[in-house]
Amino acid sequence: MGKKEIYPNAVTFSCALKACGIVRAIRKGSEIHAELARQGFPKDNALVGNALLDMYAKCSVLGMAKQAFVELPVRDIVSWNILIAGYSEHGLYADSLKCFGQMKHKGYSPDAVTYASILKACGNIGAANQGTLIHSEISENRILRDNIILGNALVDLYAKCGDLTEAQIVFNDLKVQDVVSWTSLIAGYCEHGHDEEALVCFEEMKQRGPLPNAITFVCILKACSNIGVLERGEKYFESMTTTYGIVPNSEHHTSLVMLYSHAGCFDKAMAVAKKMPSTDRLPAYFAILHACQKWGNVQIGRLAFEHAFALDKASAVPYIFMNSLHISADIQYADNMEVLQLMNNDSLI
Repeated sequence: MGKKEIYPNAVTFSCALKACGIVRAIRKGSEIHAELARQGFPKDNALVGNALLDMYAKCSVLGMAKQAFVELPVRDIVSWNILIAGYSEHGLYADSLKCFGQMKHKGYSPDAVTYASILKACGNIGAANQGTLIHSEISENRILRDNIILGNALVDLYAKCGDLTEAQIVFNDLKVQDVVSWTSLIAGYCEHGHDEEALVCFEEMKQRGPLPNAITFVCILKACSNIGVLERGEKYFESMTTTYGIVPNSEHHTSLVMLYSHAGCFDKAMAVAKKMPSTDRLPAYFAILHACQKWGNVQIGRLAFEHAFALDKASAVPYIFMNSLHISADIQYADNMEVLQLMNNDSLI
């Protein structure tokens, strides 16, 4: 471009920065930032400024994103939304809420994008009261209407906060219920101990809703494990591939291990765990260790402990599980001391 004396303009730079953000190419994005500075590109260009802010936010460099935001001579709703979403997407929910408050204090009116990000933050930190206030604000401003993203964010908020009645009400009021709507509701039932309701909801989804996705099946397998419906869980796991064409991932296999081990089928649980890639096995062995406490199965517990120890010698979790298993099984003091001594060895330092 430079050789033909055609130089990049604001649109060129913003597109390049957007591409860097999408593929998380922070080094190239930083080079473009440096090039902007070298060329003395006008700092009051909102298009480039927001693209720069978005690039750093998507690349998880939130310190630079905040700096880019502060350096913007003029901020618009897009600028605020990018920063709020950046904080929320990276788990900095308190910062997201603080930024939301600052935005309103500065006189900016939130839009649907703002509300979706901030509802996610409220749900993840259990800020039910603030989420309810925001819901009221959304209703007053008549922003919800047919906005499926915002509707799903509300379902997710109430489901995560344990207000399943309100989650169901919002869900029922949605004009369109997509896979995210259904999965958010199912996850809420599952996470708050209403596993039977989660399975009922899933069956209803199969009858009249969209096709379930990989996340839906993680929730359903956990629900089956929690209430001990082994055969039903096995059928759901099989249907993932045969009916829905979903390739099981490590979460699904770990959930299957939980299903088997909680039902006392430790041979099947160990067989599934051993077939998993070594990098994914640790949570599976933790699940087996946890179930061994329920069943008092010290033999399998020790085997799972050995496998977990081999995968991560620095983790204290296997020792804690094994110590609890010995206590619950009333193992003699001398045997339990072997675990306690291992907990104090150099591998844990």
